[in-house]
Amino acid sequence: MKIKIGGIDYTVKFIDPVQSPLLDEDSSAWGKVSLTDAVIYIDNRLSDPVVDQTLIHELIHIGFEDAGVLNHDEPLIIRLTAFFHALFIDNPDLFGFNFSNRTKKDNGNL
Repeated sequence: MKIKIGGIDYTVKFIDPVQSPLLDEDSSAWGKVSLTDAVIYIDNRLSDPVVDQTLIHELIHIGFEDAGVLNHDEPLIIRLTAFFHALFIDNPDLFGFNFSNRTKKDNGNL
């Protein structure tokens, strides 16, 4: 899946944190954005609802960067993630993309 933000196409990739140094298998981070590579990495062990939350969380980080916000206040981002996740799940066709009808693809991309 590609997500275009501010003229940049970000690719969403699922990775195994055990085999990849991008995500620390022991950390609480389920996702990470590489701004230089325009890739959103997500832990491939997560259930679909947690993938959705993680994707929204990483998109908020990208939004902060795009807006020039230097301090990524993690507690604020977590609260915004919960709000937007509820908004999208409770209104699945709001923006023409239905989160609840989406599943992870076999090739590791969303």
